[in-house]
Amino acid sequence: MAELGLRLDVKLTQRLLMTPSLQQAIKLLQLSRLDLVQLVRQELTDNPMLEEISQELSSGSEPMESENYNQDSAPSNEPAEETPQADNPPEVDWSEYFNDNTDLGMPNFRDHDLEPPTWENTLAKLPTLQDHLLWQLRLIDITPEEFNVGEEIIGNIDEHGYLQASLEEICQSATCPPDRAEKVLGIIQGFEPLGVGARDLKECLLLQVKGKGEDCALQVRIIEDHLNDLEHKKYRAIVSALKIPLSKVSELVQIIASYDPRPGRQFTSSEVRYVVPDVFVYKLENEYVIILNDEGMPRLRISNLYRQILSQHEASKSNTRKYIETKMRSALWLIKSIQQRQMTLYKVTESIVKFQRGFLDEGMHKLRPLNLKDVADDISVHESTVSRVTTNKYVHTPRGIFELKYFFHSGLEQSDGRTVSSLRIKDMIKALVDNEDKRHPLTDAQILKILTARNIDVARRTITKYREAMTILPASQRRQY
Repeated sequence: MAELGLRLDVKLTQRLLMTPSLQQAIKLLQLSRLDLVQLVRQELTDNPMLEEISQELSSGSEPMESENYNQDSAPSNEPAEETPQADNPPEVDWSEYFNDNTDLGMPNFRDHDLEPPTWENTLAKLPTLQDHLLWQLRLIDITPEEFNVGEEIIGNIDEHGYLQASLEEICQSATCPPDRAEKVLGIIQGFEPLGVGARDLKECLLLQVKGKGEDCALQVRIIEDHLNDLEHKKYRAIVSALKIPLSKVSELVQIIASYDPRPGRQFTSSEVRYVVPDVFVYKLENEYVIILNDEGMPRLRISNLYRQILSQHEASKSNTRKYIETKMRSALWLIKSIQQRQMTLYKVTESIVKFQRGFLDEGMHKLRPLNLKDVADDISVHESTVSRVTTNKYVHTPRGIFELKYFFHSGLEQSDGRTVSSLRIKDMIKALVDNEDKRHPLTDAQILKILTARNIDVARRTITKYREAMTILPASQRRQY
């Protein structure tokens, strides 16, 4: 029988402490520029030790202040584990913190007489589809009961313009007879945009045909009886059924294809989001210059008022001084974390430019496969750091604006030892489809044959996968007559 008792053991373990400061440094890495500006603005409000350098001073040479450090103690490009503070931390020589004027050594627009791109802020709230339909409903002469039914119907129309409730449900909600609901629905289906209020695609197309006010009997027959043949481009089945020439069917198909299967999307309430680059890459002479976008970014420093309070040695153990020192450490860590984030972003972009120099110089056919490990090894950081710093970041290059993650993609190994970028192969497939004979579109097997002739070794199933990823229809559905 085992003996019960108390025993004292000593166990030594290692673990990483995710302190609040370390969590903040990691969070800053993956923030976009706009999110970072918002966070800094919030910190300026919450931390009295921080103040923004005025525009006059920021145009000079005074940078953000941070802790003074020499070459041996300079921070790495990854957030380091913070040492927990003791209950009675030693006295800090705050003058060393204040005297640092660290120059990050990164070029800015003034160094090269460059101007950042400008954006026009033209924000306007567009009316929703429901607003537009209600406006039309108020313009017609109907009874109050019919207006209530119309409101109920419009409230059940989705953003694409389709009615999502049955007439039975409308009658139950609006407390009305079925004939009244049917009458009001017919009125709403005559509103702009044509096709609104339909219950399925067939009804949507028929409403648009009838709204033209022309003799469209053949279009109506195709939509009512041969919509499936139309979808799969089985035009000869339509020719056989309607007893009309193929050229006439082709003409009618083009007219039907011009109708909008989602009539409500022109009233979408989603706002357009403009991409603001976090980094700019310019080519000056034969070299690429990398400039971080700091437009709108507050330049921070420690408040002069609290510097004076800390410089006073009397009452050094007071609660006021302890509070100020706590806030001071938080402010300094924020400033240093921002500097570290900017430096890491600069180095990652610099490495990408080095690896993808061919793409920047000559275009897509020179884009090379790249993974996170290549860049991480190049700048001596961990892969997770590269992943975080490229999240939600965009770069403006002479080739256009790209997400930083765009440059990281796989490649296909070739028989001669080369590795071809998957993006390059997709671009080649898209170019072949765009330039094909529309009457005789290229099949996946024909695309494979063309790529093989261009010394690109790829499987047919890979071509199918890439084509579907680019939402390109198969050859049978791309054919035009």
